[in-house]
Amino acid sequence: MVQAVLPVSKGVNKTDTDNAESDKTDISQSNEEKDEAVSKISSDKSSGNKNSKNKMNEQSHRYELIVEDITWMEAEQSCKDKGGYLATITSKEEFELLTKQIVDEKKTKISFFIGATRDENYVNHSSGVIAYHWVHDGSDIDLYDEETKEFWLADEPSFYGRKADGSKLDEQYVDMIYREADKRCYFNDVADDILAQVPSFSGSVGYICEYDE
Repeated sequence: MVQAVLPVSKGVNKTDTDNAESDKTDISQSNEEKDEAVSKISSDKSSGNKNSKNKMNEQSHRYELIVEDITWMEAEQSCKDKGGYLATITSKEEFELLTKQIVDEKKTKISFFIGATRDENYVNHSSGVIAYHWVHDGSDIDLYDEETKEFWLADEPSFYGRKADGSKLDEQYVDMIYREADKRCYFNDVADDILAQVPSFSGSVGYICEYDE
């Protein structure tokens, strides 16, 4: 820390000495405040670099949980009409935040569509192949990433399911479901029209709109 050195002559009276001591104190406090400010900036940069891929550090986000018997494609269009998009969940922080909101709003029985797909009409922007990705920005969903794997239900994505008559049904979209036994949510791949596959789910289908603010 830089300290001011003030020369004192024999002719300096008590008042002058007091003023000099006061000046030294002010300079010391000023330097301390500057050091604290620099330390805070460095800390903020370090924190930002550590989570540079976490969008939660870049801007605030709001989520709306909507319960409605519609298809994934209809849900995507509905979010766009509202000025948002189907939720893009890219971090554990965001995943847990949404889980808490689902519990707080007492909507744990709802299967919520989110903005992920492998539909051939939504080709992955970066790889150019049909793979799971977020439709809002085209970013990949790495199914082998350690953190991402924890989001998925066991043995999912399965890529296809069965209709009531036993016929095969492609599952090209993703929903977020809550399991009471585990007290947590999971990702699960589903068909565009859940009700066509499981009619008994009527009243238990929904979607999550995300808004950047």
